[in-house]
Amino acid sequence: MRLAIFLVLCSLTFSTIAQQQEENTQQEASESKPAEQETAQPKDQSAASGEQSSPVAEVAPPISVKSLHEHDANWQLSKEILSPMLVGTEDIITLTQSDALALNRGVAVLVPDWHQSVTSPKAINFLRKDLPQKGWTTITVQPPAKPDNYPSSASKESQRNTENEQTISSYKEAITPILQAVFNKAQEYPGVFVVISEGNNAAIIMDIVQQQQLPAPNGIVLLSAHMESLSDNLKFAQIMSESDTPVLDLVLSKDNRWAEHYAPIRKQHAQKALKTFYRQRQLQNTVTGYYPEKALASAFKSWLVSTGW
Repeated sequence: MRLAIFLVLCSLTFSTIAQQQEENTQQEASESKPAEQETAQPKDQSAASGEQSSPVAEVAPPISVKSLHEHDANWQLSKEILSPMLVGTEDIITLTQSDALALNRGVAVLVPDWHQSVTSPKAINFLRKDLPQKGWTTITVQPPAKPDNYPSSASKESQRNTENEQTISSYKEAITPILQAVFNKAQEYPGVFVVISEGNNAAIIMDIVQQQQLPAPNGIVLLSAHMESLSDNLKFAQIMSESDTPVLDLVLSKDNRWAEHYAPIRKQHAQKALKTFYRQRQLQNTVTGYYPEKALASAFKSWLVSTGW
C-alpha cells in the first residue's frame, strides 16, 4: 500500500515539473517574437523605401607603361632637353641634346627597347650624355610599349608564327610614323646620321629601313639586338645580311638569351653575304644586359674610324 502511494506521488511530481517547463518554453517563445518582428521591420522598411546600400569603390585601371615612361621623363629631366613632338594627334617624348664641341660630328638617334624608357640605364642613357661631349647631337625617342600578345603562346607553330607576324606588323605601323618624324628632324643637322637602337626595336628598325619605309641612315648600331621567337630571329638575320647600311652589332658576354644565341647566326649570314661594312663585337660585362660604359664608347669610336667617319 505504501509503495503504491509513493509511486502516485512521484508521478504527480514529474507531471507538475513537465507542465511548468512547457509553460516556461511557451513564455520565452512569446517574448522573442516581438523582438524578431522589431528587428525585421527596419529591413522591410528600408527595402520598401528603395534605399540602396553604400556603393562599392571602383578600382581604377592600371596606368599604361607608355604613360609611366612619359611621366618619369617629365619629372626627372630638364625642360631644356625635353622636346615633345606631335605625330598625328599624339605627343611623343623626345630628348634633344646638342653637341658640346665646335666640330659637329653628326647626329645620333637613340631608340631604347620597347619596354625601356628614354633614360634606359642599360646603355641609352650613357650614350645620350656621352656623345654630345664628343661632338654628336643626340635625339632620344620614347618608342611605343611592347605588345601584350608577343610572343604568341599558341600550341601550333604555324599559328604562333601567324600571330607574331600580325603583332609585329601592327607595332611597325605604330612606330614607323614616330621614326619618320624623328629621322626627318635628324636630317636637318649637319654631319653623319647614325641610329643606335636596342633589343627588339633594333631588329624592327633594321627591317623598316630595309623595306625603304624610312630614309636609310649612314650607319646603324645594334645593342643586344634580338626578337623573341625563332622564326623572327632568323628573318632578322637574313634582313640584316641583305642591307647595304653599315652595321655595328654589339652583344654582351652576359646578355639576353635570344641575343646570345642568334648573334653568331647573324655573323654567319653577314659573312656568307659578303657584307663588307658589318662588324660584330662582344663586350665583357658584369651585370646581365648592362653595357660597360668605357668599352661601349671605345667600340663606337673604333667603328666610326673603320667606316671612315
